[in-house]
Amino acid sequence: MAEKIHKHQLNPVRLGKAMGILWATAMLLYGLADMLLLRNTILSDIMSQWYMGYSATPLGLVLGVAWGFVDGFIGGYILGWVYNKV
Repeated sequence: MAEKIHKHQLNPVRLGKAMGILWATAMLLYGLADMLLLRNTILSDIMSQWYMGYSATPLGLVLGVAWGFVDGFIGGYILGWVYNKV
């Protein structure tokens, strides 16, 4: 049976999805700017270290967006879970 969610609790899965979509969108916008305009910035180097496969290429952009969603989902889920526990 599903756990009952009280009025002031967050649904961690929904928060995770929302944060994942938000972070994936940010990665997409930055990746497009990086691919079309910026090229070889310090932030690009940092992002390629944090997100395996990210680069200023179409495939790197897809991998960055996928990793961004996973990263945002995990962070949002943990945030919602901790909020409900506290």
